[in-house]
Amino acid sequence: MLDAMKASRIDLPLCAPIYSVSHGQGSVTSILHDNISLRNWYLNNSMVLSVRDGNPGGLFRPNIDICQSGPEDNPYIERQEILLTFLDGAVCRVIKNMINKGYYVYFGAIDDSYPIKQQEFLMGCACDTYILCFNKSDSVRYIRRTIKYLESIFPSKVLCLCLNDVSAKANKLTKVLIFVRNYLAFRKRTYYLSNEASLERMGELAVKYYAA
Repeated sequence: MLDAMKASRIDLPLCAPIYSVSHGQGSVTSILHDNISLRNWYLNNSMVLSVRDGNPGGLFRPNIDICQSGPEDNPYIERQEILLTFLDGAVCRVIKNMINKGYYVYFGAIDDSYPIKQQEFLMGCACDTYILCFNKSDSVRYIRRTIKYLESIFPSKVLCLCLNDVSAKANKLTKVLIFVRNYLAFRKRTYYLSNEASLERMGELAVKYYAA
């Protein structure tokens, strides 16, 4: 069975990206490999050299801006867009079929984006658990909607919440209030990205969950 799986494996090549100002931009240009037309288009259209003045010494300061960097901007990329919302459990099969046809499946949702280059990566698309990062400004309603969406894609669970924009110097009361609010609303613990000890406790929670 294993030999049959290896024989049918489709592995699409990736290369080092031209630039990676953000992870999304790096993902797009990582599919260029030996396609000169794709590479030249990005080199000629995405990188814009500008010059700014205003330095105390009166010297000009060069700056490189990245624009037109999405997969939809490049006319040499053949695209097929599929909304996964209504596939009802067939997401992995659709992705596998597209990879078999030579398409890079570029996932972009929940503030993340990356290219799926091989079938084995499908295991990463069907998460057992999530750690949901949120901002202090996010409402309870928004967090609840996001949890419901994540847990509806596959049989899975949002294990806990992680707050990513509270300063390490924030007073303890602020953190306690956020923790209590989220626990009462979702029955889930909140951890803090700016606190190393808190992240260690989050890791311990994940280990405990999978060890049960």
